[in-house]
Amino acid sequence: MEKPILAAMLSCSGLELTDEEKKYFSQSNPLGVSLFNRNIKHDEQLKKLIKEIKEVIGRDDVLIAVDEEGGRVTRLVAAGHPQYASEEVLGAAPAEYSRYHAELIAEDLYALGINVNYAPVVDKKTTPQNKVLEGRCFSDKPEEIVSRAQIMAQTYIDKAICPCIKHIPGHFSSEDDPHLSIPHTHLPVEKIKKEIAYLQNLS
Repeated sequence: MEKPILAAMLSCSGLELTDEEKKYFSQSNPLGVSLFNRNIKHDEQLKKLIKEIKEVIGRDDVLIAVDEEGGRVTRLVAAGHPQYASEEVLGAAPAEYSRYHAELIAEDLYALGINVNYAPVVDKKTTPQNKVLEGRCFSDKPEEIVSRAQIMAQTYIDKAICPCIKHIPGHFSSEDDPHLSIPHTHLPVEKIKKEIAYLQNLS
């Protein structure tokens, strides 16, 4: 009987798996592993780590994911890759630039063995803007956000990279850093539903 897949994205602590991580990954059989700056030094090291993760888990279809949005949210810069434009810059440029951007990132990811990108960001620009989202939003216009996000997501798919849009339902008027605490908003539920209605147009 095949071991069930744990519906979770795990992570690891460094540039290679510890003995404890190898044991846990092997026993838990996770859906995938998310990589961060702490896991990336250069291309060959990263390829070796990804190979090790797959061998320890025992599946070739393990999801290997990173945050490679461009702008200030990039993991591959640690390995010497270019720092691509942010979504804010893309939102002010012709639409085809969003496709070129996704093609370039997808090629980098695919060559390394990464198959999931936590992008694009579909939050709406607001005033004031949560500091976490500064430079990371296409536009304050829902139709522009949907258009650019669809272009990028489809490009990733065409290049064999699984896109993962974020953030759902969004940050709204919250000021909290969600990496450090749970964000709160004082918007009523009906207002929130109205604000995120455009996300239903993403397909």
